[in-house]
Amino acid sequence: MASKRNPPQDQAPDRRRARKVARAMKRSLRKQGRRPVNELSEGGMEKLRPGRLQSVAAQLDTGDVAEAKVDGLVVAVSRKGCTVRCAGEDDVRLWFHNHVASAAVGDVVGFDPELPVDRALACVRERRTTLSRPDPFDPTLERVIAANVDVAVLVVAPSEGVLRTGLIDRMLIAVQRGGVTPVLVVNKRDLLGDVQAAETALAPYRDLGVEPLLSAATLGDGLAPLRERLRGRTCVFVGHSGVGKSSLLNALWPEAAQETAAVRARDGRGRHTTTASRLVDLPGDTRLIDTPGIRSFGLWQVDGDALRGWFNDFDEAAAGCRFRDCRHDAEPGCAVREAAESGDLAPARYATYLRILASL
Repeated sequence: MASKRNPPQDQAPDRRRARKVARAMKRSLRKQGRRPVNELSEGGMEKLRPGRLQSVAAQLDTGDVAEAKVDGLVVAVSRKGCTVRCAGEDDVRLWFHNHVASAAVGDVVGFDPELPVDRALACVRERRTTLSRPDPFDPTLERVIAANVDVAVLVVAPSEGVLRTGLIDRMLIAVQRGGVTPVLVVNKRDLLGDVQAAETALAPYRDLGVEPLLSAATLGDGLAPLRERLRGRTCVFVGHSGVGKSSLLNALWPEAAQETAAVRARDGRGRHTTTASRLVDLPGDTRLIDTPGIRSFGLWQVDGDALRGWFNDFDEAAAGCRFRDCRHDAEPGCAVREAAESGDLAPARYATYLRILASL
């Protein structure tokens, strides 16, 4: 009788094949799950294992499709599922499954309240607007940050006294591509070293019709114009970690009650105090969506040709380029490059264009 350590020769290939398949499945689940995500459950904070969503979804009956008997607003999202709010009802927690695999805060979803929570979701309704970017781990997948919003508040802040605008250009493209109105806010204005240099850096956005608002959340400075611009609208706050998004929300509407933290002393960068997107209802039909801070921001379905169209402040200079399809990079006779070198076009704006072009 063969031992478990030395199986019969006719069984050995099958066992090797099974181990190979198991390893491949584990690699696939790790790639899909990527990393654990903290989510709020009845018992407090629960840490999910990578791939758990895919494992659960695979066990569901694909023939049992829910009907959209009730519509609700998604107010929070985790990898496992979403929290849905219906008028006059308590929030309900629903799981994603193989028919509805994801949703974003601000989405309207249809579900069947009579079915178990692991299969009640029926559909995501058509989105009016979106703010999205490529998935950081798989650029072929779209990750929707927020849906059905009216305004995207792009929050930036000086680092070591210097205002850097590279992220603004990327976010402006993503916001306008999704049909959302951008509002640019420079927070922590009291930390600006060279105010004149900051005004020069912001001038191109004024020319594009995006008037920057300067504020200092901790001092209560410059909040009234922003509050008035957002009143009665659904808005999402986006920006780097540590720029003061949550502090700004708390200063604008104390009832938002967002957690805040100081930036790190060694590098001036922020900590992730907001770990998941969340929608907050406020008086006056105002809705706020706070999002976790981002380290980088990719552009979804934007190639080199499409990128030129989002830099329409280059159009006047581009008319003088030698080649009609000039990418404004290293081509000879590029009038856009010459305009940036002479100062007729903002050099920082052109440098950002080149960085984005190189990353596509």
